[in-house]
Amino acid sequence: RATLIAARTTPARAREAWLAGHLQPEGFITVDAGAARALKGGASLLAVGVTGVEGGFDKGAAVAVKDPAGQVVAKGVTAYSAAEIQRIAGRHTDETEAILGYRGRPAIVHRDDMVRT
Repeated sequence: RATLIAARTTPARAREAWLAGHLQPEGFITVDAGAARALKGGASLLAVGVTGVEGGFDKGAAVAVKDPAGQVVAKGVTAYSAAEIQRIAGRHTDETEAILGYRGRPAIVHRDDMVRT
């Protein structure tokens, strides 16, 4: 005999709730209007849309993403450190390896590691 306990939420929903409510941002990434629209539509954050970085966070840190007006439009876990993002901000993904010296992820914050606010 066994007891089956059904989950109240899916793993994806639980992760979204964790990202939205339990992570305190270690820094901020500011994006242009086009990137803010893309994020609201469900896209990942690419370097080309980044206009600024605040804070001294490491790769894997929780960050908040702000639009040009300073409104937080998303929260997520970054694939790059603040110093690396400053170096690749505004650049195309295919330029990242030449700038950083290694082939990183295509997105600064992947949509699977992000929740829109």
